[in-house]
Amino acid sequence: LANINQNTELFLFNEETSMLLGPFFSNGEPGLNRGDAFCRKFPAQVPVRAGRELWEVEVPWGRGQITLGAQNARGIMLIDVLMNYGVMARDYLQQVWGLP
Repeated sequence: LANINQNTELFLFNEETSMLLGPFFSNGEPGLNRGDAFCRKFPAQVPVRAGRELWEVEVPWGRGQITLGAQNARGIMLIDVLMNYGVMARDYLQQVWGLP
């Protein structure tokens, strides 16, 4: 958590749909066990804001290759490759995150 700053690209992975969404950026201090988000399944949490636009991509093999949390060089490369195959996130997702 200490390495996350306002310029760190963050991505949300929906385990139920295997969709990767981002980029997001920190909008506050990271912390542990903030509220009951995700039924406390993920104790490390970071308040985020959307970038200028959101992209999404389906991860064809599901969570198997995506690790949760901080990424090593391999994970960063994998996310970068995946997002190159992404599409602009659906309108309702853009709107939920306050984008035009």
